[in-house]
Amino acid sequence: MLRKWVTVFAGARDSYQTAIALHESGLLQNVVTDWYSPLDTKPARMISRLLPDSFRSRLAKRYSSSLPSNVVYSLPQSRLKSPVLRSDLPSWPQVGDVLGRAAGRLAHRTHAGILAYIHTATEAFKEAGLDVPKVLFQVHPHPASVKRLLLEDDFLPDTRREPLFDETVWPTDLLAKYSRECHAADLCIASSEHTKQTLVENGIDPNRVKVIPYGVDLDRFRPEPNGSVPEERFRVVFAGQMVRRKGIHYLLEAWKRVGLRDADLRLIGRGACNQAILSRYEGCFTMVGAVGINSLLDEFRSA
Repeated sequence: MLRKWVTVFAGARDSYQTAIALHESGLLQNVVTDWYSPLDTKPARMISRLLPDSFRSRLAKRYSSSLPSNVVYSLPQSRLKSPVLRSDLPSWPQVGDVLGRAAGRLAHRTHAGILAYIHTATEAFKEAGLDVPKVLFQVHPHPASVKRLLLEDDFLPDTRREPLFDETVWPTDLLAKYSRECHAADLCIASSEHTKQTLVENGIDPNRVKVIPYGVDLDRFRPEPNGSVPEERFRVVFAGQMVRRKGIHYLLEAWKRVGLRDADLRLIGRGACNQAILSRYEGCFTMVGAVGINSLLDEFRSA
């Protein structure tokens, strides 16, 4: 009999594709996350119809018709504000610890393997016990390598501080904690050769790392069926968090230096923004901000 797996992550990580793949293969025991909308149940559908469109849209982002809600353990309490234990410790690691502990105990109780995303794996692996196979999804490069690369990046040094997404300002014990996760795993999944290399350079046997690149939904992300006539203006679109680790400072500097006529650089995204960088290049770009998936597809097709 094939072993089943518990997987754990915060949010709607990777649009639930890991959990869906396990479910479709008959290998999913349970998913543990902070919130999953049970829109496949009649009561939830009835309640959602009474809600404003904006709220209903948010619920829909935490649901997939390919993943039944009865296999998902939602822990919304993980998002409740925890007591501040230390002023230098951000709150998001506490969310990962709560989810990880719940997933590890579930894996231990059901004799399932555990596939944990980074920042949940420390507690998940600890609670699962020695006899449970452990897989880590290393969605970002190894934090020690990221810190080194960020410190080596000396372009616009006065814009460096980004506490939420900057390993250079993490407390020492937090960096050490997430640097150890890969060593506690029997197997690591990396989404790129670069991420694999950062694990190897931090002491992981390359044979314990499997590279599985991210895919793309070609039914949604494709040109218009009949092609599109290019506009007179040359357009470039950036979509993502506007922070140093994404290279936004290099993009803006390059755009400024090239000085193209009749050209438009459009920045799309929500969440983290390095305002120190954006304010320096004000006038060089159009800030689109957060958009829905259909608008995002239109932006891509126009670029």
